[in-house]
Amino acid sequence: VYKIGMSWPLEPLGTHEFADGLEEILVVEEKRSIIEDQLTGQLYNYPVSQRPRVIGEFDEEGRDLLPNLGELTPAMIARVIAGRIARFYQSDSIQARLDFLERKERSLAQPRAIAERVPHFCSGCPHNTSTKVPEGSRAMGGIGCHYMATWMPDRETHTFSQMGGEGVAWIGQAPFTETKHVFQNLGDGTYFHSGILALRAAKSANVNITYKILYNDAVAMTGGQPIDGELSVEDLVHQVRGEGIKRIALVSDEPGAWQGQFSTIEGYSLHHRDDMDALQRELREYEGVSVIVYVQTCAAEKRRRRKKGVMEDIAKR
Repeated sequence: VYKIGMSWPLEPLGTHEFADGLEEILVVEEKRSIIEDQLTGQLYNYPVSQRPRVIGEFDEEGRDLLPNLGELTPAMIARVIAGRIARFYQSDSIQARLDFLERKERSLAQPRAIAERVPHFCSGCPHNTSTKVPEGSRAMGGIGCHYMATWMPDRETHTFSQMGGEGVAWIGQAPFTETKHVFQNLGDGTYFHSGILALRAAKSANVNITYKILYNDAVAMTGGQPIDGELSVEDLVHQVRGEGIKRIALVSDEPGAWQGQFSTIEGYSLHHRDDMDALQRELREYEGVSVIVYVQTCAAEKRRRRKKGVMEDIAKR
């Protein structure tokens, strides 16, 4: 047995020492024939009488041996090895082992009733509220925890995109559908990374879309890191306005904290999250691009901060 430590490039000296005096080498590797192709190349100039036969993906007659699709199971490999040595040696113990593997694989292949339990938002997650859409509307997904809305039957959220492509598909779809408006979920981290470019593109195309920028104050999907940079709610609102968005709504579970701010921005409004449905019904009738900035800290991040003592614990739950 020759176990390769580095598959590319294949070290020739050890390979030649291993191959010396052998009649046949069986290469066991998944997917493409990286090792097998190098091995045959390195042995090509051996004298024909000394050159071992190399098999793996195919046997010496070109028939399939170890498939290059999917993974190789121990049972598949064992059957191939048994088949190769059967020309020289067979025994009751080998046959018994092969029979066991055959029964095991047949058993594993039997269809089973599976109760599917897909991931869901954490308890208290702001996305539980922010990703809901009014009856008759639909939304599009994006990168972040809120992507989970795409597999929730009550969210009417379909498709997703790469970071920075949120809503861009709608630019191409809008002229060819009777649907007049869509919502687009967009996390604050994704917005800061490249999502603002998608919003800019939608504004340039003047399509009817409402971006829901979900400001949860953390890169929650990968463990609650801070955004790679600085993005305050104030920065976000002014930046969106600077992109030419004339209708901006800020939604919060604590709207009192934002009372009086942004009052100089024309087309701006402040709402409690309980009024989210009514606000969305209003904005889906708006002509052009509108933005909802939904402000609520990630629930898991709140728990971390309370545990560390950097956030006040609540007295009632």
